[in-house]
Amino acid sequence: MLHSCMALRLGLTLACGATLLAPRAGDSSGADPRVLAQRDSVAHADSSALAAPIVWRLREVAVIAGSGRGRGQVLEPDGIAVDPFGRVWIADAALHRVQRFDAAGIWQAELGALGSDAVQLRRPGAVARFGAAGVAVLDRENRRVLAFDLFDRPLGTLIEFDDDAIVSALGRVEPSTLAADRGGALVVVDRDGERLLAFEASGRFLRSVGGP
Repeated sequence: MLHSCMALRLGLTLACGATLLAPRAGDSSGADPRVLAQRDSVAHADSSALAAPIVWRLREVAVIAGSGRGRGQVLEPDGIAVDPFGRVWIADAALHRVQRFDAAGIWQAELGALGSDAVQLRRPGAVARFGAAGVAVLDRENRRVLAFDLFDRPLGTLIEFDDDAIVSALGRVEPSTLAADRGGALVVVDRDGERLLAFEASGRFLRSVGGP
């Protein structure tokens, strides 16, 4: 069985280990009991089954990206998002890159390479669609959030966690993942600080929730 899968509400795309699975078009039912997702990984979990995992049964699945280092392959998928065109963006922490696939699962583009320059990445994590025309990537080991438009063009650094203003206001932040709301605001999980940090789409800090 496949455990700890990430699930997207749109299209029920599952990221399990180094293989990404998606239901074939038009397939809304099925009976493949091998695809297993934990309750807290699924957007619409049944609250009556508090401890039991939820089994999604899919008649057929299509492999979007298999395991490997080549184009269209992944080694350590750590973030996934779907843009307004239905294209799938996948961050690969091990290969320090983000790949884009069309709605049918065909490889289209690759962003990033190992490094710390403006468009390079070090172990990218979460990917989030933000606003109407952008994708944000958590560049974890470079301690920043980068933005790209939907044509793969870099829009710059949205959030720099080592920026003096952020350090002064928040102290050290250890970003572990991020998400975006429909208005374009970004929410970053600060693992060590045990808090959520909200930023405008421009990167301006808004507020924090939680903390020790």
